[in-house]
Amino acid sequence: MALAMPSGRGAGSLADDLYALGVLIAVLLSGGNPCAEMSDEEIVQSKINRGSFATLLSSRRFSLPCTEALRGLLCDEAEERWSVSNLEFWANGRHLSPKQPLLPSKAPRPFVVKGRDYWNLKVLGAALGRDWSTAREVLVGTKLPVWVHRGLEAEKHAERIRAAMGAWPRVMAGVPARRWPIWRSTTSAPRFVRPSRP
Repeated sequence: MALAMPSGRGAGSLADDLYALGVLIAVLLSGGNPCAEMSDEEIVQSKINRGSFATLLSSRRFSLPCTEALRGLLCDEAEERWSVSNLEFWANGRHLSPKQPLLPSKAPRPFVVKGRDYWNLKVLGAALGRDWSTAREVLVGTKLPVWVHRGLEAEKHAERIRAAMGAWPRVMAGVPARRWPIWRSTTSAPRFVRPSRP
């Protein structure tokens, strides 16, 4: 959800509220906003590359129970994030083991856009989602699927990107979406256009 534009984030859920509670606790324990000197883009990139817990609290040390609760509340995958029941168990002295964040694969060489290095697809996608004219230039070129295939060894992702690139002229020509190659190459609506949750 953090990658979506504010107007596209929806009404939110209890999981989002619990994440916000984790951020509030982190700010209170830190004595202020730990990301105050970072831009919104830098915060998003750090969360993708390192996870929310490390972004907010990497330079701080807390007790094991406190760290356990913060890791659970700041879990970037909503399905793995602590629930109210988990918090109740923790408050009653039960030890839970929050899952470590699943960080994106890093390519051995960066994909360079306008002089900036991007080492994984999520950070690159977030950047291109904020700059459509640059995204168009990247999709018209041929380097992106090659980088994804060779650098990240993600052939399925590379094929989806190739399909999206093949669909671009049809978008400009007003061809209905059901006739795009990517529509036929996936079993559901194209996932590359969906905003991610935190």
